[in-house]
Amino acid sequence: MTCQPAPAPRSFHEDARQFLAHTLPTLRRFDAQLHALAGSARAGGMTLATRHAFLLRLAGYEADLKAMAGIARTLAATQQHDSPAAQAMGAMLTARGADLHLQMEDFLAQSLGDCGMAQDRAARAARAGTRAAMPARDSARAVTAGA
Repeated sequence: MTCQPAPAPRSFHEDARQFLAHTLPTLRRFDAQLHALAGSARAGGMTLATRHAFLLRLAGYEADLKAMAGIARTLAATQQHDSPAAQAMGAMLTARGADLHLQMEDFLAQSLGDCGMAQDRAARAARAGTRAAMPARDSARAVTAGA
């Protein structure tokens, strides 16, 4: 049996760098998706209350990520960034950041799905309205043809 050496602990700088590398592009991507979703929500008939709830929840996620990025920058700038406490904080920030990213991905996927369903409902209602108007139009033609 061979003994493998324990992996060297990562420095806080590595954790902070990894966290920031994931956070900033994610915020930009979510901002673009938010604008796309807001446009399709208006077109798809998403209610105002649903849009507000979506924006509030997304703003909460963004605030969490930005606060965590600020903590990471502050800790990285301190002289004790390689202390055990700083390393533990870096690992916690990285894990929490990954968890928030997953939550945001799930929330956006659900919201985009809800918006798609709202658009489908609106399209079905429009088609149903068109079909409902057809018998009236056909009966009007029959009356006109018989006259």
